[in-house]
Amino acid sequence: MSLKERDFFKKPYIFYLYYFNIFLFGVVQGSFISMYLTEIGVPSGYIGIINGIIQVLCLGMSSLYGVITDNARSKNKVLITILCISVVLLYAFSRTTSLMMVIILRILFNITYQPMMGLYESMALECSKRYGYAYSPIRMSGTIGYAVMAVISGFWLNKNKEMLFPILIGTLLLTLITAFFLPEVGKTEKKDEAAEKYDIREVYALLKDKSVLRVLIMYLFYMLCNSFSHAYFGIYMTELGGDYAWVGIGNMILAVSEFPFYFGPGNRFFRRLGVEKSQLFVLCLGAIRWLIVGTCHSPVVLTLTMLFNGVMLVPNATLVVEFLSEKAPENLKSSVQTALRAPFSTAGNLIASFGGGALVGLFNGMGLDGVRLAYLCCAPLTLVAVLLIAPSVLRSAKAKAE
Repeated sequence: MSLKERDFFKKPYIFYLYYFNIFLFGVVQGSFISMYLTEIGVPSGYIGIINGIIQVLCLGMSSLYGVITDNARSKNKVLITILCISVVLLYAFSRTTSLMMVIILRILFNITYQPMMGLYESMALECSKRYGYAYSPIRMSGTIGYAVMAVISGFWLNKNKEMLFPILIGTLLLTLITAFFLPEVGKTEKKDEAAEKYDIREVYALLKDKSVLRVLIMYLFYMLCNSFSHAYFGIYMTELGGDYAWVGIGNMILAVSEFPFYFGPGNRFFRRLGVEKSQLFVLCLGAIRWLIVGTCHSPVVLTLTMLFNGVMLVPNATLVVEFLSEKAPENLKSSVQTALRAPFSTAGNLIASFGGGALVGLFNGMGLDGVRLAYLCCAPLTLVAVLLIAPSVLRSAKAKAE
C-alpha cells in the first residue's frame, strides 16, 4: 500500500500509538529485568558491569544504525527489521536456563533494541515537521503508556513473577505490529531530485558548535545519574522494604510527573529558558534529588522522589532532541540522533554502569550500603557539572542578548 493510499497514516497519529506501545514495553524491561537478574543469582555489583558492556557495544551499534538508516530508501523497513530481531532475541532470553546464556542474550538483546530509539525519534520528528504537528504530544503519549503499565505490571508481577516475559514479549509484539502502519519515511529528497551525498563527518563537525557541545555534555551528566537510578531503583526499593508493587507505583509517579511539562506553563517555562539554561536547571534539581534519595530510609520517600523526574526528563527528551534535529543537515537527521546524541547518552550510561557498579561493589565489600552511597555520590557529581558548565552557558546567553 503506497503512502498516497494510506490517508489516515499520512499524518503522524499512529506515532501516538507507537510511542504508547514501546513505552509499555520499556517500563517493564527497564524496571524489572535488573530485579529478575538478581533473583536468579546475578550479584548486584555485576549488574553494573553487564550494563557497562552493553553501553560499550551500543556505541558502535548506534553509529551503524545511523549510517544504515540515513542511506536506506525506507527507514520503516529498518525499524521493522530491528524490532523483529529484538523479538526473537527476547524470546530466546526468556527460554534459557543457563546463567551465562542469560547474560549473553541480555547483552545481545539490548545492543539490538537500545540504539533503535534515535531511529524512531528521528522518524517522529520528520513526520511531525512534515504535517505541522508538535513532537511533545507524541512523546507524552509514550509517557501515558509508561504510567499505565508501571502500575499494572507492578501489582501483576508482585502476585505472579512468572508473567514477566509474557508481558515483555506481548508488548514488544504490539510495538512491532504498530510499526507496520507508521507513515513512510525514506531518504531525504532534494527539490531538484539530486541525491544528497552521505558524509558522517558532517555529523561530528557539529561538535565545533560550542552550544551543541555544551548541550551534549550536560545531557551526558543527566544520563549518567539517571541511568544509574534506572538500573538500581528496583534493587534499592527492595532494600528499603518495598516490592514489585512499590516499584510500579514509583514508575507511575515518574511518568505522571512529566505531564505538566509537555503542555501549558511548564512547557512555556522551559522554552523561554532555552535548551541550555533548562539543562542547567535540571542538573541543579538533580543534586537535590540524589541527596534525598541517598539519605532516605523509607520506600514511601523513595517513591515520592520520582516526582522530580518530569521536570528533569522532559527538557532532555524533547528540547535536546529538537535542538539537534534543527542543527542537523537534512540528509543526516537520523545520524545526528544515533551517531551524535547516542554516544553521549551511552557514555553517561557507561560511566554509570561501570563506575556505579564498581562503587556499589566497593562499598558492599567494606560492609556499607553500596547502592545508597553510590546514589549519594551523584549529588556532588551533578554540582561539579553545574559549576564547570554554567559560566560558559551564561556568557553565551549574555553575548546573544547584546
